[in-house]
Amino acid sequence: MANLLPFSNLVEMEHGLRQREGDASSQLPAYVVNRRDELVFYTVATREMMFDWISYVHRGLRMSNLTLHRTMRYADMFLWRHGAESFLDHASDSVNALPLKHLPGHSILHLEQHDTLPRTLRRLMTTCLFVASKIEEVHPPRAAAFARASGVDSFSVEHLFESERRLIKELDHRLHYPTPLCFADLYLNDLIPETGERSALYEKLVALLLETVALAHESLDFLPSLLAASAITFVGARVFSIPRPALVAKFESAAHSSADLDKGCRLFEKLVYDLYRSERLARPLIATEKYSETLKLL
Repeated sequence: MANLLPFSNLVEMEHGLRQREGDASSQLPAYVVNRRDELVFYTVATREMMFDWISYVHRGLRMSNLTLHRTMRYADMFLWRHGAESFLDHASDSVNALPLKHLPGHSILHLEQHDTLPRTLRRLMTTCLFVASKIEEVHPPRAAAFARASGVDSFSVEHLFESERRLIKELDHRLHYPTPLCFADLYLNDLIPETGERSALYEKLVALLLETVALAHESLDFLPSLLAASAITFVGARVFSIPRPALVAKFESAAHSSADLDKGCRLFEKLVYDLYRSERLARPLIATEKYSETLKLL
């Protein structure tokens, strides 16, 4: 197990997902810049709450994890391109977000923040979920189910269709952004048969980490492929006792350096600390409720 073979599907990744990941149209910077003394509508804490809320809606509609990840990517790309403050400045229900509290160095989630989530953001997230379902789901729910799930009485099916058109236009009709879960599926399909580990458990642990790390604005500092590789390395070494140098060597064959993987694993160490902190604060995230038994293994 100490000498894992290079990825057999490396060529496919380089010419498929990795190529799209490197395309300028797929680039997404850490776009939320908040100073403690300024009044804004949208902070990194608002983003966390928005993504946790859509996880709840997604879970209720019983759709795939890939749909949720694509939803989050659409929302980030829209708010970055349009400008979150500009978008919310024209909304009648917008309120100033609470000033950000100090975040300890070992945390990446603002769990103590309790902002109000504007209806405008709920409509946006519902629209992103609706569009993502058309890409990922074989039998997506009907439009009326999404409109109801938004929790906004005035958000009709007609409004949903109009929001869909605006969203797709803002995204320049580019709807196939690579997500961390896309890469994780490719990596795990190659990795697990070689290691002989329990594939279902490995996949659940990686899914938990990738779903919750998406809430952290700091995760945007990492390419989707690196987030996937780091989550798999972190879980393999921490839970399954796979020698970390063997995992690092394997991912180096997929063009992820040891230094980058170390940085990614440190991000997940902070995340796991926050996931347990959320339990102590009696503020569990939707993903930790979904993977409650799995979380105990981290």
